[in-house]
Amino acid sequence: LLYVLAGYLNGHPRLFDYGSEIYEPLHSLLERFGPQRSQYRPDMPFWRLQGDGFWQLHNAELCSTAGSSRQPPVKELNEYHVAGGFDEQHYALVTGNKKLINTLAQQILEAHFTESIQEEIADELGFDLQQIRKQRDPLFRKNVLRAYNYQCAICGFN
Repeated sequence: LLYVLAGYLNGHPRLFDYGSEIYEPLHSLLERFGPQRSQYRPDMPFWRLQGDGFWQLHNAELCSTAGSSRQPPVKELNEYHVAGGFDEQHYALVTGNKKLINTLAQQILEAHFTESIQEEIADELGFDLQQIRKQRDPLFRKNVLRAYNYQCAICGFN
């Protein structure tokens, strides 16, 4: 989803072809930022997002599993040039407001990734989280140090 939002941010058309536009880059992102797995399956989110009410697949009806809850073999996604993306209504909504794309990206990152890698993923995909991230209080550190009398709250070291 983040990869597609990044594409929309950069003017990509509504649908992404699985074989030529999704598989390689999403596989790479899953390897680098996803949980450790023996096998990475970029086809799973691509296919399963259609159950979320905003994702649409083109040529999915040509796959052997059409009409069932099962996922087709990756070979069929490539062979039939299955393409996916936001439905027209949601595509128009997000592409008409780049700030909304960045806000959605931030919400997804905060909900599904540790803070330590959120900024790296955002930078990799071209999201501007600083534009929407709440401004931190510049006095916070000073106030905390003062509150604890400039020493460690656990061991008293200063």
